[in-house]
Amino acid sequence: MSLKQKERVTTVIILIGVLLSCGGAYADLGIPLICAGAMLVAAGIFLVYRWKRCPYCGGWLGRDAVPQFCPNCGAQIDPDAKPDK
Repeated sequence: MSLKQKERVTTVIILIGVLLSCGGAYADLGIPLICAGAMLVAAGIFLVYRWKRCPYCGGWLGRDAVPQFCPNCGAQIDPDAKPDK
């Protein structure tokens, strides 16, 4: 999965979690929905820190959009490139 795809997946997970938490505040099943939403948000944040890494040095790329160059090693990053296995 490319960095851009990983960013999209984590964004969707976090947004679904926020929507569940907000929906739980207005529903009869409030506490379970809020907890499920909070767990999704936490999982999304964990994945951001796990996945948003430089493919060359493994350093974290920061919380903003995928940069053109790694702030740690200076390598040029292609957000659409899939890592070789």
